[in-house]
Amino acid sequence: MTGFGSATCQAEAFSLSVEIRSVNGKGLRLSLRLDDALSTAENEAGLRSMVSESVSRGRVTLTARLEPAQAGAGAVVDPVQAERYLEVARELARRNGLEVGVTAGDLLSLPGVVGAPDPGREDPELLSRKLMECAGSALEGFLESRAREGANLAAAMSERIAGIAAATESVMEGQEDRVAGRFEALKERVAALLDSPPEDEGRLYQELALLADRVDVTEEYERLRSHVEAVRDILKAGGPQGRKLDFLLQEIHRELNTMGSKVDDSGAQMQVVQMKNDLAALREQVANLE
Repeated sequence: MTGFGSATCQAEAFSLSVEIRSVNGKGLRLSLRLDDALSTAENEAGLRSMVSESVSRGRVTLTARLEPAQAGAGAVVDPVQAERYLEVARELARRNGLEVGVTAGDLLSLPGVVGAPDPGREDPELLSRKLMECAGSALEGFLESRAREGANLAAAMSERIAGIAAATESVMEGQEDRVAGRFEALKERVAALLDSPPEDEGRLYQELALLADRVDVTEEYERLRSHVEAVRDILKAGGPQGRKLDFLLQEIHRELNTMGSKVDDSGAQMQVVQMKNDLAALREQVANLE
């Protein structure tokens, strides 16, 4: 299931931003992309535990960035580097009989003398605490995003499963006529093949009835209806139900295959084909559910 959540947390000297996004996947695959100052074993373990407690399916990526509190503010001067430049200038002046002539502005313009503050130098405990707070806020938005998508998918799936239920009832409407028609067709065919009535006519009719009964899909109908109701109950209940639904849809597929092999009139067969089409769409949608 896709989802997205983000959050930004501020401290006096630094700013943290966390993004969590996911795409579809049967199991949980979590990737962490953390700035160097945040990439510690403790932080990674905490983030993995936080996400895995709330998410069970999907390819999830968590990205965390650490920046100074304000871009361009609080510049840091490296006096040691400045002193090195000044010593080099003095030595060159002494050797060549020149005046030094170096101003503070000259030194500040040289590489490495002035730089941005390094937020990674902050207290590691403070960074870890702020990281978990920020990740928690991002995760909350991420879960809300997935919940909205899940609700939309559940509504679409409910329509599909209602179509399967209606088609199942339609197939059953002609059940008695199909069995009776198969029996009569078998009788006429046997009569045409035999020159005289059989010695045991009762046994013949019994065998014909058994053959005709093979187009009876009552058992498949009952199991199919039970599975459909179970799917409806799960969709109403909500929550992480993807694996349960996947199993039930496999069972529905099995019953539809058997039903399709039994029914012998074109109308019922087309109904089964339509149900299989709806089921295929359902199975694609279930792959997106938590």
